[in-house]
Parts: sequence; structure tokens; C-alpha cells
Amino acid sequence: MIPVKQTKWGLDGNCFVACIASLLHCSIEEIPELTGNESQSEQDFVLNQWLRKKGLQLVRFEIPRNQAIEFFTVAEDFYYVQYVRTLPDEGHAAIGKNGEIIFDPSGYPLNLLNNYASLFSTMILAVLVPLRPWEVFKDREPRETGE
Repeated sequence: MIPVKQTKWGLDGNCFVACIASLLHCSIEEIPELTGNESQSEQDFVLNQWLRKKGLQLVRFEIPRNQAIEFFTVAEDFYYVQYVRTLPDEGHAAIGKNGEIIFDPSGYPLNLLNNYASLFSTMILAVLVPLRPWEVFKDREPRETGE
């Protein structure tokens, strides 16, 4: 993960885009622009159209906070985007790993953001998954089929 700072704040902020750029090691300008005028599903559609060309898909899911320790014991050492509700109608995105926020594209103090995130009963996460996971091993020798 290479940290990328957000360049816009408020409803048209680009903290989520900065998180995606951080995970993909690219500039914020390379990611499609998403605005606060679009619904989450519209933003996901736009982003997934772009990610698809790179062999990736964005998947969002929720984890009950009381199951987070168990989840991160099994699914350790991977990076994800974590959403933190900041106001009744606003949220913020940051990078998490192993159940902790490790990078905030706005520069907000991590200890305060982690404390704030812990107030909610669920963790909302987004991960990037490969569309063709077998291509991760495309340079290895083919395995025998056993037939």
C-alpha cells in the first residue's frame, strides 16, 4: 500500500478514490472521479467498469463488530477500505489492515479515527478481488490433473 492523500473534502470529497489509488499504487487522477451526487451503487458501477479492465472487482460487506476479532484472525494481513460514519449523512473512507485503520487520506489522527470507528456495531469494508484468481499463478508450472 502506497499512501495517496485526498484532494477534495465534503460531499464531493475523494477519500474513497484516494484509498483505491493507495491500494493500487497509482495516482488519484488515474481513478474515475466519483461525486457525492451519485449513490453508492452508481459509484460502484462506475468504479467496477474501470476495475474490470484491470482484472479486479470491488466487493463491499459488513462485519458485526463483535465478530471482527475472529474475522481478522482468519483473514489477516490484507488491506481493505473501511468506512467510518462521521455525521448522520456523511461517511469517510480510510485504509485498514487486521482490524485497525492504518492510513487516513485526509490526515486525520489515526487513534481518533479508530476510536470513532469502534463506536459502531458494524464494520463496513470494501475489498478488491481478482476476477480471475488463477492468473495469480500464471507463471508457475501447470499441475497434473490426476486423470
